[in-house]
Amino acid sequence: MDSEKKSFLKNFIWNSLGTGINSFNSLFFLIIVTRVNDIQTAGIFSIAYATATILYTLAMYSGRLCQVTDIENKIKDKDYITNRFITCMLMLIGATGFLCIKQYPTFKTTIFALLAIFKGLEAFSDILYGVMQKNDILYKSGQSLTLKGFVRNSIIFNSRFNYKRFKTCMFSSNNCKCFCVSNI
Repeated sequence: MDSEKKSFLKNFIWNSLGTGINSFNSLFFLIIVTRVNDIQTAGIFSIAYATATILYTLAMYSGRLCQVTDIENKIKDKDYITNRFITCMLMLIGATGFLCIKQYPTFKTTIFALLAIFKGLEAFSDILYGVMQKNDILYKSGQSLTLKGFVRNSIIFNSRFNYKRFKTCMFSSNNCKCFCVSNI
């Protein structure tokens, strides 16, 4: 098999595996939270997760699709990264404003904030995965997604069942995201 086919196969397998595990993570996370916690905590998490997903869509504005189709490199990777940083910051500012207006209790505010931060990190990492895709090293983003998936689920499972601390679980999940993106 020639090197171009090997590279394509490597990119395809790792990206498919990483994307699949990342997609499964949301389901797994929601199942753990709704089955292990009381109904009030599960409800808070479900609403916060849905809100964070909407905010995530805003943070993803005008990014990777344009980036990976820019085959002539009319716009530099640095500019895409700067744009994504700005949209992520705007997303977090919007989340902060939302929480200030709503004035939720501390626990609810903390869960909303941690999920917004998590989704912001996820949106920012997507643009870095786009840089890898353009440079034909998409397998690295797949490896990062796979690592993040396994480490995050292990942390969540362990902290939720062993420590019974929901906030610890969420904080650990955000740290995992930072670790996995920084190690790609």
